[in-house]
Amino acid sequence: MIKSSIILFSFLILMNTGLSQPASSALDFMQLNNKEFQNKFFILLDSVRNFQHPPNDKEKEMMVDLNQKLLNQFLKDIDTKEFSKNNTFEKEYHFNIAPKNYSDPADCKDKISVQYFPGKGYRVVIFNTFLVEPNWCTEHTVVYGFEIKGNRIINFGRNEAG
Repeated sequence: MIKSSIILFSFLILMNTGLSQPASSALDFMQLNNKEFQNKFFILLDSVRNFQHPPNDKEKEMMVDLNQKLLNQFLKDIDTKEFSKNNTFEKEYHFNIAPKNYSDPADCKDKISVQYFPGKGYRVVIFNTFLVEPNWCTEHTVVYGFEIKGNRIINFGRNEAG
């Protein structure tokens, strides 16, 4: 009885001294501004992408993946007050990226969005549009899901649609 009480008491002390994981928030996403943390993100992304698309896979030519330039621009553009309040933020861009034999005029708007789901993690979506016949913009998306726990990125996933 005394042994189990000591174990329970020790557990309660650990919980109350801050040694447990702090609660995450939408703004944990901003850790991606840190170069080392961002490198971890892109290592995971490259690993998943290489698994999904072996070398010489033509299908990967249609999708625009998040890269450091796009991510850094998006991080600069995030309104942290809005993101913290609403757990979502999106911004329109013009990537000027289109597959071979297609064009990407300025009226084909692209977009990056991030959503935070408390206790579950983040969803980042890249919307890339380009012109197709007869004269309309089609969209391809790449969706990333992951959690940030302390200084780690876990449960990373990537999907494509379009």
